[in-house]
Formats: sequence, C-alpha cells, structure tokens
Amino acid sequence: MERAQTGTPAPAIKPLLLRRMRSEHVEAVAEIEARSYPDAWPLESFSEWLELAACGANVLVEPSQSDGKKDTVAGFILYEVVRKRMHIADVAVSPDFRRRGVASDLIRHVMKMGRKLHKVRVTLEVRKSNASAISLYKHLGFVKKRTIKAYYEDGEDGLFMEVTL
Repeated sequence: MERAQTGTPAPAIKPLLLRRMRSEHVEAVAEIEARSYPDAWPLESFSEWLELAACGANVLVEPSQSDGKKDTVAGFILYEVVRKRMHIADVAVSPDFRRRGVASDLIRHVMKMGRKLHKVRVTLEVRKSNASAISLYKHLGFVKKRTIKAYYEDGEDGLFMEVTL
C-alpha cells in the first residue's frame, strides 16, 4: 500500500486512470478485497455500496490497450460523507500494483474531495497489526486518535485515525 522502499524499484506501470466504480468493476474489487484482508467483505457489499447516496467509490484502473479486454483494476477506495468529515470505509490494492503509490493516490483523491466539499477531516479505521498501512497513513498526515478494542470480527483492535484538511 505504499511506495517501494530503497533497494529494488517497483516495476513501472502505465498511467492509471481514476474512475467512479461501476457494476462492471465489482467482481475485480471483491477479488482484490479477498486477496487483501482475512475478513473480506462479500461481493454483495460492493454492489450495495454503489446504491448508497451519501457514499462514493472509486477505482484506479490500468486501461486496456484497445484489445477488447476490460480495464485492469489496480485498487479501490470506498468513502462516505459524514457531517463535517470524509470517512474511508475500505481501501485495497491488487497485489500486482502494491508499493507503487496506488493507495496514496486513492487516499489523496478523497482528501482533495473533502477540501472541495469544505470538510474538516478524513477518518478511517485500520487493524492495529497492519504496520504498512499505518505507516502509509502517517506519511499522508493521519494521526492515531484512539484504539477501538476488539473492532474486527477476530477480536483484533482497530486504530481510529484522522487527518485534518
């Protein structure tokens, strides 16, 4: 979920396009979710998300090269507008695109939208054990506000983090 560390650079990727998530992306998004999290959301959750009025869903895709194939979904972010803030409900990146700035780009997009909508902050929850995600969030300016005991189904604590816009 973060850019490659020093050492071997990540392979270059073609320019990615930010698109609003549509029904044609749902299966790819659900697959990325399943490959990313032990308590992955089911496919139906992503379809339902598209119908929620106060929510948004975006994907970063690598466009097909006019060969008739579908675009390749590199990552996705789901967010909602909650009073004076934007809340990131879910973000994940395909293993094929990790450590190349995809998650950073998606989160920065939500932060930019929050500023345009005159929101005060962006919030999210993250597993206490997810060191790479926590490092990325801190790099983007997020700070831990509190620990949420047994937040996840398996009993792991979550961290509630936020960044002021």
